[in-house]
Amino acid sequence: AVIFDVVRRGNASIDDGIRPEALIGAFDEMVEVLGIDIASETGEPIDVAGIAADLGLSAASIDEIVAHRDRAREERDWVAADHIRDRLAAAGITIEDGADGTRWHRS
Repeated sequence: AVIFDVVRRGNASIDDGIRPEALIGAFDEMVEVLGIDIASETGEPIDVAGIAADLGLSAASIDEIVAHRDRAREERDWVAADHIRDRLAAAGITIEDGADGTRWHRS
C-alpha cells in the first residue's frame, strides 16, 4: 500500500509539473529493501530506467541514458546512439549536442 501511495503521489506531482525525485528515490529504496524483483509477465526484467524516462519520472535516469548515448557516439556506434535518441524523443525528451556536451530537456 505504501509503494502504491508513493507511485500515486509521484504521478500527481508530474501532473502538477513537479519532478518527484524524492519520491522516486523512496520507491527505489523500498523496492530494494523489500527485495521486490520488478519483472514482466514473461519473467524478463523490466527496463526501469527506460520506463522512468518514458514517463518523465527521473532526471537521473535520463542522465544515465544520455551518458550511454554519449558513450555510443564516442565509440562511433551511430545505430545505438540514434536508437537512444529516438526513444528519448518518443518519450518527449529532446537531445541537444553541442561543444560543451549533450543537454536534454522535456519537449
